[in-house]
Amino acid sequence: MIFVTIIFFGSDPWFSPPVLEALLKAGHEVPVVITKGEAMNKFKTIQAKTEEDILRFTIYGLRFTNGIRPDAIVLAAFGPPFLPAEVLSWPKYGCLNVHASLLPRWRGASPVFGAIANGDKETGVSIMKMTEEIDLGPVLGQESATILQGCDPSYDNRESLTRRLGTLGGELIVETLKKLESGQAKETKQPAESPTPYTHRLTKDLGRVDWKKSPEEIERFIRAVTPWPGAVTSARFKIQDSRFMIQDLKILKAHLEESSTINHQPLTIDLVQLPGKNPISWKAFLVGHPNAVLL
Repeated sequence: MIFVTIIFFGSDPWFSPPVLEALLKAGHEVPVVITKGEAMNKFKTIQAKTEEDILRFTIYGLRFTNGIRPDAIVLAAFGPPFLPAEVLSWPKYGCLNVHASLLPRWRGASPVFGAIANGDKETGVSIMKMTEEIDLGPVLGQESATILQGCDPSYDNRESLTRRLGTLGGELIVETLKKLESGQAKETKQPAESPTPYTHRLTKDLGRVDWKKSPEEIERFIRAVTPWPGAVTSARFKIQDSRFMIQDLKILKAHLEESSTINHQPLTIDLVQLPGKNPISWKAFLVGHPNAVLL
């Protein structure tokens, strides 16, 4: 059996598309894709910015099935505004959230940032049946994924890990829908308390590097905010006439060097970018600014 209707909500350019693509590839009908921005423009979408928009466009989606309620509403990194209570009760199988963490760990808006910045070795994807409480609904399925980190140049940043989790989430939501259809899905109740704080939506001003932290913490933070909002620091360097300038500098890539010292690995900056300039290596930057100091 093919689900007659799935109304899809998604706004993340790295996570949402592979989830939707998996649903379509599996043969499900998705007559309406609702997004908040332009991240899903490769699909036929409508944009919702308020709770009223969500309600109106969900009702609009029902027109494609002569008013029959959808089998499921699937949400993959949509964010606030959240689905109104009356929408949560409409679908036959409920509203299913494809969440980029192993719930109850890293509830909230930026679970991938939380996992990388805090040094988790493993994360994953959860399929949660949505309730009115944020990320507290019962879990229908989970799959784990290793976070690539350390000195290996293939380490994960927020984009690469989010993309991998989106692909994993697409596979998992298709499998979960099969189990719901056959009556084999099992709900696992979540504990009220989370082992980690709720993560908040990332904003442009959250990327400033705190040099008081350890090299390991800074390296993880840089990966956790790359490529957006980006890791930013202040660089002080000498210009003509022995004057100094302080300017923001974006750190695009850094790594930890191998070290024989226990619990300490030196941080090496690899790639940086001044505002309005092309990215250059840190070594090349120092050639042009030999007295540069990061603040």
